[in-house]
Amino acid sequence: MSERRPNRKQLSRIRREEQMQRYVLYGTAGVVAITIVIIAIALINSFFIVPSLSVAQVGDVEISVEDYQRRVRYEHFNLLSAGQNITPGSELVTLGEPVLEQMILEVILEEQAEEAGITITELEVEEELQRQFGFFADPDDRPTLVPTATPTEEVIDPTETPTPTATATFVITPTPSPTATLDPTFTVTPTPTLDVTLTPTPTPTLDPDVTPTETATPAPSPTPLTEEGYSEQLNQFLEFAARSSGLSEDDLLEVILQDIRGQLLRDALFEEFDFEPDEVKSRILLGHILVDTEDEALDVLERLDEGEEFEELAAEVSTDESNRFQGGNLGWNEPGRFVPAFDEVAFSIPANSISDPVQTTFGWHIIKVYEKVELPTEEFEQENQRFQAFNAQLDQWRAESDVEIEQGIWERFFPDL
Repeated sequence: MSERRPNRKQLSRIRREEQMQRYVLYGTAGVVAITIVIIAIALINSFFIVPSLSVAQVGDVEISVEDYQRRVRYEHFNLLSAGQNITPGSELVTLGEPVLEQMILEVILEEQAEEAGITITELEVEEELQRQFGFFADPDDRPTLVPTATPTEEVIDPTETPTPTATATFVITPTPSPTATLDPTFTVTPTPTLDVTLTPTPTPTLDPDVTPTETATPAPSPTPLTEEGYSEQLNQFLEFAARSSGLSEDDLLEVILQDIRGQLLRDALFEEFDFEPDEVKSRILLGHILVDTEDEALDVLERLDEGEEFEELAAEVSTDESNRFQGGNLGWNEPGRFVPAFDEVAFSIPANSISDPVQTTFGWHIIKVYEKVELPTEEFEQENQRFQAFNAQLDQWRAESDVEIEQGIWERFFPDL
């Protein structure tokens, strides 16, 4: 029996169904193709385009998004390791911007070091990393522990008699307000008193059985870290830090070495920094009268010119409650102790003189300088001056550098922490 052939109507339906299947197949293939293209573009954007974008440019040197994100993750790990937490919402201010500025500064340090002929080698960076872990390839570089000396008791001559010392303090004692009287013109004027307090030096108690001795307690000698031990500690640290920071161990080590290089460059430039610290410092004994307006300050000056005492006027009109009844006394001070406008005037006028009115955020001041002396600066003070001057130099280099920050880029690509 022969197979029945489809009629014309059936053939038309079959062709329509086959055409629909082809459309579905083409559509599915198109969707898959578009999806693949979108994924490919996203991958290319994530792994090639975005990392190569620059968040800032210093001269001819670009700081890429990839380097910036790695550095942010590393510094975030450091903060957490130090027990410091970042307030949610403040990440850009407390971490993002400071990290970017630090990376900009490192590029500037590279430029300044090159101009100064300073070179930091990879070996020096590696040796510094080893030192931070306590490994010293050269035994001569190992720090020497100094024995701790036990404090000795002071031997006091029992025949010496302590001499009392007199400390003079100007104190204005305000007179209590009187009860109401029928004379409305009566005014109570504070009476100044000079309070001189004799403070005797305490008499030491002598123990005849005590024999002064001084003994040195040797510090324990730690076992030197071997190269094998250093490698083991470094690998353990990198493994832990990589898990915590989200960086690969290779990326983490690269960031650490770059950070160390920046430190070494800064230290080398500091050593070469030409700066002469002040060998003497000024100290002044001063007081002040603080009032609210310039007219009040001019009135105080007029009364001083007429012969009234500075200390009495301070007790009467000064608004500085912390010292008005001590005659406005501010004690002995060195430059930098006060706000700039006050500081400049106080240290520019001679001893035994009174200033013109000086305006600050606190009000109007009349300053009196009683004494002025010049003292030699201590070694730590000179070193502090060097640090301050060097930091000012860094700020100047930053201001003079050709720095272009890509606004919106570094904020947009701040990594998820």
